[in-house]
Amino acid sequence: MTLAQIFQTARDWILPPHCLICDTTILTNGCLCAPCWKSIRFIDKPRCPITGVPFAHPWPAHMQSAQSRLVKPPYDYARAAMLYGSEKSRILIAQMKFRDHPEIAIPAAQWIARASRDILNKADLLAPVPLHRRRLFQRRFNQSAEIARALSQISQIPHLPDLLIRARHTQQQTGLKRRDRERNVARAFIINPHHKKRVKGRSVLIIDDVMTSGATSGECAQTLRRAGAGAIGVLTVARVVHPHETHP
Repeated sequence: MTLAQIFQTARDWILPPHCLICDTTILTNGCLCAPCWKSIRFIDKPRCPITGVPFAHPWPAHMQSAQSRLVKPPYDYARAAMLYGSEKSRILIAQMKFRDHPEIAIPAAQWIARASRDILNKADLLAPVPLHRRRLFQRRFNQSAEIARALSQISQIPHLPDLLIRARHTQQQTGLKRRDRERNVARAFIINPHHKKRVKGRSVLIIDDVMTSGATSGECAQTLRRAGAGAIGVLTVARVVHPHETHP
């Protein structure tokens, strides 16, 4: 047994691993207990190749959802690891976002990597959705940046934590209607002047924790588009899915 294994064994004996959601004692760090795992719906095929929304019934791999054909999203494709709807999924995101558990970013990045295998290897850069410095001071860390960092280590794709800058402080999106969300983040982001040359023609993946209406990630995508980026994708841990989005 190596020194690292001895240290890990001793640490697990003193501080046993706990489920990331319910705090039940489990065997391995960075995991979920069986009941919490079963309560979360991870997104897999069949799904829309553009929005990544799971279909209610099996359809050919190339089939787009009716919603993505009706309203073209500002990004080229999106993927999420799980649905954001169950109580457990909401607790998981809240643990990472508001309760000072940045370590959740590591398994979150692993779940994202699994859900986005078809587009991850096409990317040149990873860019987290930025926080305004005022909110960053309040939370102490940017959960999206932590996820991007972990995903970069898994995929070996460079990540630029400061590629996008939140140029103005915005109201929290929680509780706002779709149009209000869009107005709230309109022109809220800029490209870091130091990285403008790295964006042109490059395939960029925007990293965030949750996609709700898509207003924030959409505004980030438009900012990258104006800067001359090539293909633009959005990867999130979870996303909200409405019934009308699950049909081709």
